[in-house]
Amino acid sequence: MFDLDANWEWILAELPVDGAKRKVMMHFSRGGFLYVLDRTNGKLLSAKAFERVNWATHVDMATGRPVESEVAKRVRAGEQIELWPGQWGGKNWAHAAFNPETGLLYANTMHASRMIKFVPVEYKVGQRYVGLENLPAPREPGTPIAHVDAIEPLTAKHRWRTPIMDIPHYSAMLATRADSSSRARRPASSSRSTSTPARPCGSSRPAPGSTRSRSPSRIRDGSTSRSSRGSAA
Repeated sequence: MFDLDANWEWILAELPVDGAKRKVMMHFSRGGFLYVLDRTNGKLLSAKAFERVNWATHVDMATGRPVESEVAKRVRAGEQIELWPGQWGGKNWAHAAFNPETGLLYANTMHASRMIKFVPVEYKVGQRYVGLENLPAPREPGTPIAHVDAIEPLTAKHRWRTPIMDIPHYSAMLATRADSSSRARRPASSSRSTSTPARPCGSSRPAPGSTRSRSPSRIRDGSTSRSSRGSAA
């Protein structure tokens, strides 16, 4: 209804669920929910919001369908609403990454809304046929327009997030593991705890305790080493 489709990547992993390791597949929907399914039988294990969502209240775990909110019902009735997330979605096509050592997903996510209203439309050959008024929404000064996020798959909670203030980053994530030899060469005086957040490449601001980086987005975890294209977790 709001162009919040769900045709991005599915990420395969093994996760501990209720004390047992499960083969899962994970998906950041454009509508703002993080879906985790058992890929052996299709059972929905989790579907939590990873970004601000107001068009649905939650996902029904029995049916797997989002439950529409009063906001969605108002726009169906002809009102203008502020839609969260906007047509960019909570995440767009830039792929996320999973690190099995940290158990976290890393993603470039969006934090933007739009003013939406359904309007009458007449089909004319060669012209757009949308029937939707889609206008910029007011933004508080200093509000991020996107984030680089480290997210827990089953809860969709942010372990850490780095704000993006200018434009969202359409850059895929890559989670890598640094070898022990690079860690051994690092001077003891400059070593850092492995609990320090990984530095997201491609972001306009580094995560706390890290340094600036370049695209493509790359996360290095499980090591205290750093390079010009990645840093420690």
